[in-house]
Amino acid sequence: MEEEKAVQLKLKQERKKKQRQTTEQYEQEKRDLQQTQKKMEEEVEHFKKDTEKLMDKVLYHTKNDSWDKRSFYRQMEESQATIQSETRRFTQKVEEKQIELKRTYQRTVEKLEQEKE
Repeated sequence: MEEEKAVQLKLKQERKKKQRQTTEQYEQEKRDLQQTQKKMEEEVEHFKKDTEKLMDKVLYHTKNDSWDKRSFYRQMEESQATIQSETRRFTQKVEEKQIELKRTYQRTVEKLEQEKE
């Protein structure tokens, strides 16, 4: 009887340990994804600022030139639209990864809970 209780206690401790490790791993992966997303957003913002500075320089150095500034602006706007689209796509993929990560975590926790019973 004592032996059986000891085995049950050990199993219970192992399940708790697994659940704790699973939770820690999930939280770490979640933080990593959030950090990646934040870094991407910062890089996009930095790129936008650099692009604006570049556009200002081009306009300053070409203020007396006779070239189609509207074409230049249109091309720059198209480039920025492409970058924003890619940023949204990347953000969506990160969000999808977070959702899948959460589902996997929940399934693992449910399995551990079922093992208890």
